[in-house]
Amino acid sequence: MIYESGEIMHKTSEIESEISKKSKYKNLYFHYGGDILHKKIQPAYLKMLLDFDKICKENNIFYLITAGTLLGAVREHGWIPWDDDIDILVWHNDFKKIGIAIEKSGMSDKYQYIHPENSSIVTVDGKFMSKNVSLGSLMGDMGIGHPLYMDILPIENVPDNKVFREIKSLFSRVLMLSYNSLRCLKENDELLDIMSRDSIELRNNLRIRRFAAIPARLLGQKRTFKLLQFVNSYPSKNTKAVSVPLGVKMYKGEIVSRSVFAQSTSLSFEGHLFPGPIGYKEYLSNRYGNDYMTPPPKNEQGIKCFQKRADWKKIYLDDRRKRCEK
Repeated sequence: MIYESGEIMHKTSEIESEISKKSKYKNLYFHYGGDILHKKIQPAYLKMLLDFDKICKENNIFYLITAGTLLGAVREHGWIPWDDDIDILVWHNDFKKIGIAIEKSGMSDKYQYIHPENSSIVTVDGKFMSKNVSLGSLMGDMGIGHPLYMDILPIENVPDNKVFREIKSLFSRVLMLSYNSLRCLKENDELLDIMSRDSIELRNNLRIRRFAAIPARLLGQKRTFKLLQFVNSYPSKNTKAVSVPLGVKMYKGEIVSRSVFAQSTSLSFEGHLFPGPIGYKEYLSNRYGNDYMTPPPKNEQGIKCFQKRADWKKIYLDDRRKRCEK
């Protein structure tokens, strides 16, 4: 069976979410609902987006809001009620420039840029990360940790030759699955490994993930990502189509016509104007389906926000010691 990277990653997260609610593990996570999301987290992210917009304008970096942020701007003129992040696109050549732009704009005391090639964490996204604001600081509990960050992905050219395109898509999908599966190795997520002892479903899921991670483990995290970048990139700027190959639908699923991202159009988001793709209708139809303007059913609109606490291990060991003393 061939597992799509996005599907299997989503499945792992869904299983973790359910187990994290059990009494044995719930103190190791920070769960939050609509009140915290709307009053604290979303406003903090909006401030970050405004600063990012300023940095990009000062440094002539073309960027676009995308994914749930774009959908919110088009459908809600602001946040989707259950959305808890910001998604950004830049052209391939600007993917590494954001760190330099932060320095030039004098905001290095507030933000840093985490590029996947230079990161110890397993991520395909660039991360525009706050140095001062975290879930912990917003909640007055620094043990929660988790600095706020915005996800940034590159737009890549796609060859017109369909056979070449299929080959690139295949290799990109395999590399994405293997690279992302590194997150589930014991050394990268010890708590997942602990929780798998209480869940056959999670245990089986991790077995698949760890088998899939073998190529990336042999190559090494950084070399695998560089190879993934090489596979996804294409030098010609005259192709008919482009893709966001590191996106949730991966290389082939994210392909749209070049005209979609050729220019930006101003879209209202929480009373501010931000650049969205001029062809946002084509993009959103491809990403979410032709009925993207129709919100999902009520039972699918729930806020399922949770984060593993930064101090989870101390809490876990303290709880285990107390149980042993009884």
